[in-house]
Amino acid sequence: MFKSHRAILLVLLIAVAACGGFAAFKFMRGSLPWPETSFKNLTRVDVITPKSAYALYKDGEHWMLLTGEGHCRSAEERIKQLIDALGVIGKDKETWSDASLPDAEQSLGITLATEKTSWRVVVDTSRSEHIPADKVRVIVKQDENAKAMLVDARLAKLLELPAAEYADLRLFDLKPERITRLSVNTPGMEEWDLSRVQDGVFRFLKPQRMQHVELAQVAIEFYLYAVTSMRSPEFLQDKETLDDPLPEKLLEVQIWSEGEEKPEQLVIYHQVDTAEFGPFVAYSSRQNGYLTVPAAKVQQLGNSLLSLRNHPVLPQGIGQVDRVMLTTWNDKGEPKQYVFVRENDEWRRNGTKEPLVGMDALIWRLGTMQTDGKNGESAPKNPVRLMRWDFFRHNFSAPMLVLSFSNEQDKDSIKSWVQVGPDGPWFPLQSQVVSEILGHLPAPLEN
Repeated sequence: MFKSHRAILLVLLIAVAACGGFAAFKFMRGSLPWPETSFKNLTRVDVITPKSAYALYKDGEHWMLLTGEGHCRSAEERIKQLIDALGVIGKDKETWSDASLPDAEQSLGITLATEKTSWRVVVDTSRSEHIPADKVRVIVKQDENAKAMLVDARLAKLLELPAAEYADLRLFDLKPERITRLSVNTPGMEEWDLSRVQDGVFRFLKPQRMQHVELAQVAIEFYLYAVTSMRSPEFLQDKETLDDPLPEKLLEVQIWSEGEEKPEQLVIYHQVDTAEFGPFVAYSSRQNGYLTVPAAKVQQLGNSLLSLRNHPVLPQGIGQVDRVMLTTWNDKGEPKQYVFVRENDEWRRNGTKEPLVGMDALIWRLGTMQTDGKNGESAPKNPVRLMRWDFFRHNFSAPMLVLSFSNEQDKDSIKSWVQVGPDGPWFPLQSQVVSEILGHLPAPLEN
């Protein structure tokens, strides 16, 4: 779908400029300063290796990465680490008498530019018996002057890092805890608009009929975390290389952050070829360009906010317990039982002294489960037992609460259920809830 002729041309120009050689430069006998390593003064960094070339350049307040594959925002912290490392290496440099030019096929190069001047450093990766093993020869050039030096050999490894090390392909640059408003709009359908109110929880702004609906705040926070951590698997491309005109909008997400007037925006477009369910074309305001988003991420973004409504299995949670009995069943239907006790604010398996870490968090997770359907649905027809939790308080012989988990084969899929009480109602669950609980069982249980 995409082409990158313009990006490739730009990189080739970078490479030509980088490999122009030092024939017209005057090698100095006096001192020549090491390149500028104050990050705030730099405007551009070009790196060339025998196999590739890329540029890091400042565009307004942001840094960008340009490669032969495309361009995108650059990870500023990674650039700072590169510049800081160059500064450390430059403190231990030695003048070298051999000012011959490195072989272009065995050299690495980096150019650092400010608004007033630029420095170029070419690393000769060919080895010589006259050069210590922990050093490499470099030629440093500024304006029309050049100087041969020996520096730490780790400079070569630093410049050999691929361009991807500096890529920042995040679709949003937001911290979930600072998000104040979320809008999800699908053309032809109702717009979902949520706002964080004074008590810190999210409420519906739109549609108006949903303003009374209570949302599961834990689920909302997880949704925001999933959205803000999304990344594109590919570099940005020029709009001229896309289908013209662009397909109709499929989904638009806007997110407001504390202290910001304008939201960050992501617009996802319909697929032109519906025969192959591949990645979607999208526009990211943060990246200020077009990229692709995996189909699974689009489905996650388009998740109806109604699915985040508060439907707890247990209205009041589990609360304080002192003893837990867990029964699990293997594939043959054979049960195995474990007893956990709380002593001096620490959980232990009954009869052992080794503390169990994470038991309180697991009990909290069991108490905050959300049902995937209507409360008190009819029981599954052919349940396969997975596990049963009996919770005890103080020294009572009868459990205060019993949770029984089962799976049911439903056509081509497996449906998960939880039953509250020995003979109580059944609640459907999302399968990942059960998987999450199984994945956090205290270990080792097999002993």
